[in-house]
Parts: sequence; structure tokens; C-alpha cells
Amino acid sequence: MKKVYPNIMDFDDWEKVYKSCLTYANHFNIVYPIGKCDEENPLMTGKDEFLSLSGTIQKPWDGMQDSVVISGGLNSTAIFLFNKYIEPSFNGESSYLWQWQLLKEDVPCIEVSDFNVCTITLSEDLLALFAQTNICLTK
Repeated sequence: MKKVYPNIMDFDDWEKVYKSCLTYANHFNIVYPIGKCDEENPLMTGKDEFLSLSGTIQKPWDGMQDSVVISGGLNSTAIFLFNKYIEPSFNGESSYLWQWQLLKEDVPCIEVSDFNVCTITLSEDLLALFAQTNICLTK
């Protein structure tokens, strides 16, 4: 089952959901345009940092021409980077990452697109985790 939230900043339990998914997941995918980082282009935020993580791979992304997906394990450095770029969304600002997923094995548990549109894939395990942490998904 999937739940879609058009704007994470209007989602009361957004921070708890994000942090729970970050704990639950073990891999990430993050999408960037092809090319060198450009500070003027918000779609490029963090690209060099994620590319420099040990064990990441980069391959073409089917969702947009001239774009790549960077994939890797959620080690402590990757978690630090995600927190760095997602934290503004806990305070009413937009997320700094344009298109990303957190996955358990190869199954997405959360995806954010267009900086703020959130899709949560609710497995039994993730629903149980949300219940344990009193996360409400009614909104």
C-alpha cells in the first residue's frame, strides 16, 4: 500500500516518518542531472558529496533525460548527508534534495520527489515500526 503526501511541510509527523525510515532502510537512491555541480542549480545539491561516498554507484535514470541515479548503502556518512539536506524541511522550509529514495534491500520505503512530494510504501514491517513510534498517517 502506498500513501502520498503532496507537501511534506504539511505532514504533521514528517520528521518522525523520515527518521524512522532512515533507521529502517539500508540503501538509498538519489537523482541528479548529468554534469558538474553548479551552486546555482538546486537540483545538484549534495551531488559531489554523495558521489564521494565509498561504495556508491552511478547509472542513468529512466525518469528524466540527461540524469543519473546515485545508489549506495546507508552508512554513517550517508545518513549525515541526508540529515544535513533534509533537516530544513522539519522547520517549514523546502528539502534541499530534489529526488531521493530510502530502501530496505531493494524495496523503497519512502520516496521524495520535487523536493517535497512524499510517497511512503507501507510494508507490514514499516507499519509496525510506525505503530511503535506513535506515527499517525491519517493526514
